[in-house]
Order: sequence, then structure tokens, then C-alpha cells
Amino acid sequence: MLAGLLNRGSRLAYIQYHAHHCGNGLNRYSRAFSSCPVQQSKLQIGDRVLLRWKQGKTSKRKLTKPLREDGETDIDSHPIKHSYLIGQESNVRLLSTSKDRLRKLSVFARHPTLDEFTSLAPRRVAPIYATYAETIVALLDIHNEPPSLENDSRKSGPTFQILEAGTGHGSLTLQLARAIASANPPPSEDIKPRASKLTKYRAGEEIDEGDNSGESDALNEWRKQRRAVVHTVDIDPLNREHADKLIRSFRNAAYWPHIDFYAGNVKEWAAEKLSSTEQQPFLDIVILDMPGVEEYISSVVGAVKSGGQLLVFVPQITQIASCVQEIVGNDLGLKLEKVVELGDGISNGRLWDVRLADLRNTRLSKFAKDGAEHEPGSEAELNIVHGRQPTKSAVGTIPPMVCRPMVGETTRGGGFVALWKKVQSAEALQISQ
Repeated sequence: MLAGLLNRGSRLAYIQYHAHHCGNGLNRYSRAFSSCPVQQSKLQIGDRVLLRWKQGKTSKRKLTKPLREDGETDIDSHPIKHSYLIGQESNVRLLSTSKDRLRKLSVFARHPTLDEFTSLAPRRVAPIYATYAETIVALLDIHNEPPSLENDSRKSGPTFQILEAGTGHGSLTLQLARAIASANPPPSEDIKPRASKLTKYRAGEEIDEGDNSGESDALNEWRKQRRAVVHTVDIDPLNREHADKLIRSFRNAAYWPHIDFYAGNVKEWAAEKLSSTEQQPFLDIVILDMPGVEEYISSVVGAVKSGGQLLVFVPQITQIASCVQEIVGNDLGLKLEKVVELGDGISNGRLWDVRLADLRNTRLSKFAKDGAEHEPGSEAELNIVHGRQPTKSAVGTIPPMVCRPMVGETTRGGGFVALWKKVQSAEALQISQ
């Protein structure tokens, strides 16, 4: 037993010992949305906390369940009560005063980093790991206008909106919310995480399920003042519920208010929202992370503003090729900016060249039909088109694809990201000679 953590006397001695840097250890009920920086926030009810300790020469770590007054977390069959953690400063040290073999055991408790939280939190689906999610957010190049008295007076709803189709584990959702959080006014102390609310979209009809009693008037009022928001949609209601609860348990739910969660088909969601805006585009960024991603592009592109961005994240480069064919074949008005491979050993991603190509020799049609391989430099070599959109080939099909790394050999990675920007043909500059 960790005797020093299980008896009242040791607990009081522990609080006195750490009072000079931990503050009042009995203050357990500070608000989830305080005005202090997130880095300095205390461990609070509902948080998942990272426990780190050594057993011999081995370093171990474990993520707790959301903290509760009557909860506890086992460390090698020895329970640590959550009540000893609630109200303490992050990175607090717990000392065991037991005289048994565990007497030298010390445990550090702190808020997890995004990487640790994503890796150690319970999951229903494979997450987008923090390093990948950070690269994706960096590619989007999001810049926020800080709140001011002038722009805070606006009540017409958010001007910067992101749609993430495929919530999954919620790891990318969390990174996106962190990226836009500074654009919104700070939540007041009266705002508390609402009870789980499930919103579905079926055949253009909005159906709300669940108990809404936990959604406070203060939260509703604050939501009207948001200047940026992340809409995240998942076809599986269980994924949506899991991500909602998980994000609420990260750092006092600091980023949860900046997200709206939905369960349903993203095609129906986009159609419903477009109907409410009288078919006016309203999205600045769309992120698609789901199977058969190319089937959804045409359904959401109408909701993207001119100059907005579409990003897809897929495990195979051939799926990027399918997206390129879908966009060019249907003239969706999207310009491919870059294709990046993400994976272990690739620091910030590796660029790929993915494009349609014209045939240098019509004999390639035979290879295209048969799926045969050809050697570089042969008569079947592709003539890559630069500076203009490729046209359909002589055989009446979409031209074959070029998919190759910009530099070096192909390596195994964690996935591929493609980024498009929406443009209008009428906006193209005409340069006179």
C-alpha cells in the first residue's frame, strides 16, 4: 500500500509539505474555465491526469480516468485516491511514507501533453497522432484575429468555420480547437461542460436526442459570441460521444467549448447547413478523414468559400489520385496546392507529385487498359503537363496518374495529406502579351 496516500494524517502532512509551491491543497472546486493560462491550471474534477513513477530503473506512466471525489487509480495494484489530486497544481509530487519495499516510491501527477493524451487515452478507433495532427494544422496556416471590443460586439455568429468530417478519436479535433481558440472571447466562469447531446441529420431533418438539461444559459450565450468554431461530424454516434467526453477531460475542458459535435452523414449535414444559409458558402476549411473520401468532395465543396481550403487525410497515395480524378473530372474548381506524406522518420512530411498526365505516345492506352508496367524513358513514358489542366486522353478516359515522391525513394509512412484551395475560373488573371 502507498500508506502515505491512504491515511488522513499523511495526506495533511503532504499538503503542508507542498504548500509553498502547490497553494491550498483543499481548494478542489476552482472553475473549469478560469482566466488563468491553461499551462498554470490546477488538477480539477473531470480531468484526466498523467501519473509518472519509477519502478526500479523502469519509468512508467499512466493516464487516470476523469477525476472524481470518490474515484481512484491503481498503480501496480496500489490505489491513489483522486481526492488527493483534485485542487493541486500540475506536476505535484506524491510521496509514499510506507515502510515496505515501496517506501521510496514517488509519483508525479500533472496535465498530459497533447501527444501523451492522444497516445494514452482510451480509444474506439486509431487516432491521428499528435505529430501528424500538428503537421496538418500547420499546413492549413490558420491565423486568428484576437478578440477586441469592436469585433466582440458582433452577434451574427462565427466568421471562421472549420468542418471536420470523421471525428474518430478526436485528436485532430482537439488540435484544430486549440488553433482557433484565441479568436474567441474567453469563456466566463459560469460556463460548464454541457450534458452529452446527440444531434443527427436524416433526410434534411434535424433530430436532437439526449438530455439537454446540462446546457447552461451562460454557455448558450457565449456560443453566440464565438468568432471561430470547429464543426466535427462522424457517422458513428458512439465515436461522436467518445470524442466529446474525451476532449472534455483534457485540461479542464479548455478547448471543448470551441467545438460543435454532430452524428450523421456529412452530405446531409452540408445540405442542411447550406439550406439555412440560402446556399451561401460558409466554410473556410473542410477536412475529410473517412473511407471513400473521394465520394464526399462534390457534396461539401459547395459550402466552401472562395479561397477556402479542402484537406484530405488518407492512408494510401492511390486515394489521393482518386480525389484528383474526381475533382478534375467534375470541374469542382479546386486547385491542388501540395501532397505530403506523413510517417515515422519523416520530420515535417515529404512532398509528393500527384497529377494527371497526357500521353506522349498513344500506345500508352494499351498499358493503361492492361495495367502493365513500363520502364522510365520508354515509348509509354508520361508527358507531365505543366501550367494547364490536363484534358481527357484520346481513348476518352481520365488521363493516367503520376504519383511519385518529389525527392528520393518511396518509404512506408502513416498517411498522406492533400491540400486544395477553392478558386473560381472567372477570377483567373488574364495576362496580355
